[in-house]
Amino acid sequence: MPGPSYDGEVQTRTNLNAGLDVIKRFAQDYPAWVVNARDMRECGLTGGTWLDWATEELARWRAWRPMSKADGKDNLRECASDLQDQVDAILQRCGQAEPTFETVEWRHLSGLFAIAFSIKSTASHSPVFASKLCHFIFPAAFPVVDGELLGGAASYPVYWHGCRGLWLECEEKDALKRVVAEEIGINLLDDFPWATKIVEWCLIGERARLPKAKAERHGS
Repeated sequence: MPGPSYDGEVQTRTNLNAGLDVIKRFAQDYPAWVVNARDMRECGLTGGTWLDWATEELARWRAWRPMSKADGKDNLRECASDLQDQVDAILQRCGQAEPTFETVEWRHLSGLFAIAFSIKSTASHSPVFASKLCHFIFPAAFPVVDGELLGGAASYPVYWHGCRGLWLECEEKDALKRVVAEEIGINLLDDFPWATKIVEWCLIGERARLPKAKAERHGS
């Protein structure tokens, strides 16, 4: 998996609009999905409510394949207590606020990701499943890496640092937020995961526009 580029020019309105065009095909329900993710997490990861919700969402996002949903749920249940311990530690560090690119570093999140990664083993050691599960738990702290839309990533920590760096260095945050708000028809929710979704969608958009985007960035 070669993975995406983390060039600062990735975060453009053109790439974001192209990424949103791709995402429309998957009908992800924002912002209701984000509210559900937070509410489900607050129910506790060891309870049936969160387990049922997470299992179904992971299936909807095609994250279990080729594992069966039933086997995946069993694995998720076995790790739920360890996941909850990591969630509690992260929230304590953040004063019970949602962790974001601005408030945490990878070392604060790596324990949660490692547990999520252990739930589904793959021959390629792909981080796709773990990134989706962690995104369901903390949407604003874990950007999704997608094999189909982004080409995957050989290393999730490298991907995470790349995405975080793009967002922290972005000078068009407010403008890009407005693009998203206008496109998906939402009010500016305080806890919408702007950073992780905008960076992800810009990367998806640039990939969708290749080779045209490469030619534009290199002046050819």
